[in-house]
Amino acid sequence: MKHGSCLSPANDKIRFHETFLFAGHFFVMVLYLLQAAAPAATQVITQAEQNVADKPFSLDWGNVLSGLIGAVIGVALTLIAEFFIRKYERNRDKRERQLVTFPHSERRIDEKIFDELSPGHAIELMKAVLGTPNKIFIDTPVFTTDFFYDKETGVELEFDTEYAKEKHSERHHETTAYFYDFKNAQVKITSKNQETIDSLAVEYKDTPLRVPQLGLGWDDETPLVLGESKVTAELVDGCALSYERNMRYGDSIVIRLYTGAPLYSYYTYFGYPDWADGAEPDPEKPETFIGGIITGVCVHIEEHRCYIIRGYDSL
Repeated sequence: MKHGSCLSPANDKIRFHETFLFAGHFFVMVLYLLQAAAPAATQVITQAEQNVADKPFSLDWGNVLSGLIGAVIGVALTLIAEFFIRKYERNRDKRERQLVTFPHSERRIDEKIFDELSPGHAIELMKAVLGTPNKIFIDTPVFTTDFFYDKETGVELEFDTEYAKEKHSERHHETTAYFYDFKNAQVKITSKNQETIDSLAVEYKDTPLRVPQLGLGWDDETPLVLGESKVTAELVDGCALSYERNMRYGDSIVIRLYTGAPLYSYYTYFGYPDWADGAEPDPEKPETFIGGIITGVCVHIEEHRCYIIRGYDSL
């Protein structure tokens, strides 16, 4: 049975390097041989000219021999130098193979992640595509509710105590979060049952990241770019708003948008406020959110399963 080629770019690079060295060695040996033959050739030409004057021809074998010895020494020195260079490279490659590497720091993502790992896809697919997460932890949502659904009466009732509200949130909204720290972005995927993706959050790192047309206010001409796009009046109109203070990692603005048919999804944008006018964002005043920079977005199906990326997630 024939097997396919297993050559990789690294193997091609090694083969090119070896070919280049062989050609270099051949060229050096030719130069040394030419150097050795030059005195003899010069003498032959000189003697030929002298023969015209009926002078006897004689070859100076001392010059020829010294040239050949020089060529042999030159080639030997080149081979010795190459031996030590090869030895150094082998030791370096061995040290690099022994060094533990963390692949996520060199990997990048693009907008395809929103199609391939959107809510409803399998956690196993996430692991197959993205690999082992940097961290796995229990996370809490941004938005909570003051009501719960009573299955017996079919209506929403208010919690009797704050403790009951916290236990309800813990039971229904706390979830398992899978955190990835890639070169150009951070990714957080959550799953309540640890089998199916409930939410996908992406936040850019150093280089602005273009994402698909998620929600309102962006199109092909003015795409949503994490790290560059700003909160608009159209975006905050009729959306759920939240403002999180954090002295260590910076304050965050959160804007949750619901889209009806055919998507029936929630898109929650998060970022940092626009402090140009010095006004602190107030969820009761949507205009105070306008101008803020959108650094990330979370896609989720259920209203309260919104888990944004926070500064301490990567700790």
